[in-house]
Amino acid sequence: MKIATLTVNPAIDETIHLKKLERGHVHRAEEARFNAGGKGINVAACLADFSVKTAVTGFLGNANSRLFEELFQSHHIEDRFIRYEGETRTNIKIVDEGETTDINLQGVSPTVEEISKLQNIVDDFVAEGALIVMSGSLPPKMDPRFYRNEVERAGKGAKIIVDCSGKALQELLKAEKLPLAIKPNIDELSAFSGQKLENEGEVLNIARSLIERGMKLVAVSMGEKGGLFVSREGAIHAQYSLSGVKSTVGAGDAMVAGIAKSISDNAKLEDIARLGTAFAVGKLQKFGPALPEKTIIENLAQKVECRQVG
Repeated sequence: MKIATLTVNPAIDETIHLKKLERGHVHRAEEARFNAGGKGINVAACLADFSVKTAVTGFLGNANSRLFEELFQSHHIEDRFIRYEGETRTNIKIVDEGETTDINLQGVSPTVEEISKLQNIVDDFVAEGALIVMSGSLPPKMDPRFYRNEVERAGKGAKIIVDCSGKALQELLKAEKLPLAIKPNIDELSAFSGQKLENEGEVLNIARSLIERGMKLVAVSMGEKGGLFVSREGAIHAQYSLSGVKSTVGAGDAMVAGIAKSISDNAKLEDIARLGTAFAVGKLQKFGPALPEKTIIENLAQKVECRQVG
């Protein structure tokens, strides 16, 4: 099954490594990297590294699209991005003492005509029976109901995973028709629920309420505490302890990629939890939108600690 990803607000990620970030001081960078970024693009790159047939769409500025095009070509990813006049935004990530400080620009808002073109491409993917991953922030002035509207517009039978936050997530989860799966982190799920979720039981209750409304999977990432994967099969907590983290950038997107691959294979809940976690752990060991070799990921999946919850 083809997996297609949608990224309406991609970015060039400029990652700068410092010894220590101090406000008001001049710093000399130890290293700087430029990568094609955006949540859906990260998902697609991870899937391609795992030998999954992948397509991408969204909006790209034609003035600085080279990094993206090189990534798509090198990973054999089908490029269905719509180009606009201008530049794709640049996000700055400052890494010091094992922590990352993000400075994200807003991006360029698409026109009504560009959104219509994008919807036609999404329709093509739905008609092909592709599993579609919609993820990332929305550009300024874009309707926060965009993901909600696309899920509803795709209709019954469309296979859509959504990974978003803020108002876009709030609107998505208000709808009668929900996506196949979501992957919020615990803070994003707390914002949706209107209460600070502080323990596994509270997270489980909110996740189960979404499953009861028709969602297939709710995967909640909880940082170093692992992830909680909930479906009608039950609930599983998955965790893998790792030292030697190279970059946390894109780990959540890698988890979405592992989840998407598992769902496309009709995997059982524990296997979804294992592969999603293994993708995320593998990403922690690599810079940029990339995974280790497929055999390494498969071995990691077998070593993920899983336990039944509730």
